[in-house]
Amino acid sequence: MHESTNYYQKKDYKLFLPEVDWDTVDELWDKSPAIQELNVQAAITQPTDNERIPKGSSYTVKGYALSGGGRKITRVDISFDGGKSWKVANLFTASQNLPKIDTKWSWDFWECSVKFMPSPCQIICRAWDEGSNTMPENIHQIWNLRGVMNNSWVRVNVVSDEAKL
Repeated sequence: MHESTNYYQKKDYKLFLPEVDWDTVDELWDKSPAIQELNVQAAITQPTDNERIPKGSSYTVKGYALSGGGRKITRVDISFDGGKSWKVANLFTASQNLPKIDTKWSWDFWECSVKFMPSPCQIICRAWDEGSNTMPENIHQIWNLRGVMNNSWVRVNVVSDEAKL
């Protein structure tokens, strides 16, 4: 398989060691293969960062997840206590009711309902795919010059309705 000669494949979608910086990268552009597949990724779409949610109220956290290489998302975990404990979200796809649709190449939407929102808190999300791949806790484990393939845990802060921003 030959790498594309497109500028973005040759000089953009590359993954380097953490030690590589702008002073040492020039010799590596042509030696490093282009990124071909996505890693496991997830996002929280509701609530938004610093959204005010009354403490103790019921709430449904929502988002999406996907993985590269045609690997299906098998689980999304949500934490309300900094990753000490996790709750499994409900997965569904936009094409769930359509017959004969292969959804492993598409986003999987998820939601996680809580009866009592522990506001203020930080909601954390991580996803898993059918290859048992998941997301690292923080960017320090995967840091690279350009920040590509950063799929560390997603964090959204929730502000109590009594707090001042």
